[in-house]
Amino acid sequence: MNKNILTRYHALIEILGLVLILASFAVAIAAMASGKVIPSNYDFAGNVTDYSKPGFLIKMPIVMLISNGTMSLILHFVSFSSWNMPVKVKPGRERAVYGCVGYMLAIMELLFGIFSLAFTLFSGAAMGKMLMPLSVFFVVAIFADIIVCCVLAVKLNGR
Repeated sequence: MNKNILTRYHALIEILGLVLILASFAVAIAAMASGKVIPSNYDFAGNVTDYSKPGFLIKMPIVMLISNGTMSLILHFVSFSSWNMPVKVKPGRERAVYGCVGYMLAIMELLFGIFSLAFTLFSGAAMGKMLMPLSVFFVVAIFADIIVCCVLAVKLNGR
């Protein structure tokens, strides 16, 4: 439905996000095959508070795959004109504004892939002290993506 607006760069970003999630599945499956018990819970300082079998690692890629799949379906099959835009799109500016907002969603998919892989790697390697900075980075990156793309969409609409 949105194929006249989305470019191969949108698709490339989405595919990269998917590849990262698939890689996090591979890491989780490899950890499960090892059978080693690994830290599963940490306090805010990164200290281990509980141990589990590595099967819990598969949860993150599953959740992120569902999230990315939902975002991809929306990106490709829900008309941009029905989206809640940061501006009233001026005639003739649709392609630029909608393309920018499409990048916002594609970049979110990439960020979800990065987070999924990093979380799975850090958890599997018992690097609990990295999970809090990773989570902060993820939240900041998502907000930055939204803010930058909305500001850019407003600017592109005003030209």
